[in-house]
Amino acid sequence: MRLSILLQAAGVAGLLSQAAHASGLPAFEQLDINRDGITTEAEIRDWIGALHAGLDTDGDGRLSVREITAGGHDAATAEAIVSNNDLDRSGHLSVDELSMLLPVLFGMADKNRDAILERAEYDAALSTLPRR
Repeated sequence: MRLSILLQAAGVAGLLSQAAHASGLPAFEQLDINRDGITTEAEIRDWIGALHAGLDTDGDGRLSVREITAGGHDAATAEAIVSNNDLDRSGHLSVDELSMLLPVLFGMADKNRDAILERAEYDAALSTLPRR
């Protein structure tokens, strides 16, 4: 079960990481919404919601393979992201499905387990993810 969670996390992490890298802004500044020098799980959840809304070009509240592909992923990667994280098997990703693994991802990055991510922790976690 743990391996399955980590594989799902890798797919969502890839989507989030590539979106952050593609934006042209440092990822940490995007996540640190209140500009206090740290980021919390709540700030990341807000960013995921904004990412989802930005990719959801037809406004139906779900991300399709087509929308993920239009966001910069190749078709095979988009298919894998949807199939690995589509918990209700609808063929689309809801914001809830996209956020589902946030605690796992956050826990993997929060090396000192203080429930916040400092820039160094986030940068270290982000550097381990593939860039497109």
